[in-house]
Amino acid sequence: MWTALTNSELIILEDGSLIRKMNVRDGYALKRAVAQDYRIGIITGGSSTGVTSRLRQLGIEDIYTGVENKKEAYEDFLQKHQIDEETILYMGDDVPDYEVMRRVGLPTCPRNAAPEILEISQYVSPIEGGYGCVRDVIEKCSASMENGWMNIVIKQGVAALQLIRALNLAFIALTQYLLFFHFLFPILHATHAPVLLEGWRALVFLITTTCSPPQGMGSTIIST
Repeated sequence: MWTALTNSELIILEDGSLIRKMNVRDGYALKRAVAQDYRIGIITGGSSTGVTSRLRQLGIEDIYTGVENKKEAYEDFLQKHQIDEETILYMGDDVPDYEVMRRVGLPTCPRNAAPEILEISQYVSPIEGGYGCVRDVIEKCSASMENGWMNIVIKQGVAALQLIRALNLAFIALTQYLLFFHFLFPILHATHAPVLLEGWRALVFLITTTCSPPQGMGSTIIST
């Protein structure tokens, strides 16, 4: 996941220092994502030691600052962690993110991204950059993963119930079959009733064949 972590504003101090603003809620979401073993990466054109320090506190290790070519930083991240591009969610907000976003599995952006970025994004957060869009994307990603696991659990549970039902029906059919040949067959044989006999055989065959059980049963980088 690559995300727009700050807004597009800079605060210029009297001494010429530049300050960027970050959202506390974004930070909380990033910290939780790291704890959940998401591979988080930061790519930024800025070189703020304060921002770097803040990101380190959140547990993020892959931080690329002062980047002019984000494609190079992205490729370094890929090689370092041997990650499949299709598993990467990248969130950018401006033209320097364009080339990388064309390559990743899920390109996303905040709602105030540049038109070129909005055009290629598969998901556009309803929140602007620097105001919680990072949290929005992370929570959606986490919810998607959880739903995926829940769907797997549900499908396995349904398959198990179908198997149990099939086994119960097979047991009933077998019981009927045994009762017939052990108790009713001698009577039918003695009374010469072949038609009824064939009917019972067909019934048992139908149950045992139609009731058989069914067959079979993240990386993140932030761009600012």
